[in-house]
Amino acid sequence: MYVKWQKQKLKTGNIVFRALLVKSFRDPHGKVRKETIGYLGSIHEWRLKIPIACRVFWKKVEAKLASLELSENDTARIRRKIAERVPR
Repeated sequence: MYVKWQKQKLKTGNIVFRALLVKSFRDPHGKVRKETIGYLGSIHEWRLKIPIACRVFWKKVEAKLASLELSENDTARIRRKIAERVPR
């Protein structure tokens, strides 16, 4: 599993980052496929500098991770990857 970031430019010119949890697997024919496990959260680029906005983002991410029932190792790895983009 890994975190995939989607970047979208809005009509207003603002940029939104969306964090998705994705799993790779091989189909019966041996081709690599990707499946989106879940949406973890989103944040506007300009809000990355606002600590309270980052805390709200993380609160939503933590709730979503808890609902997915992942192993502690997977959860810790996912948190580290998200923290590279969104400060805690």
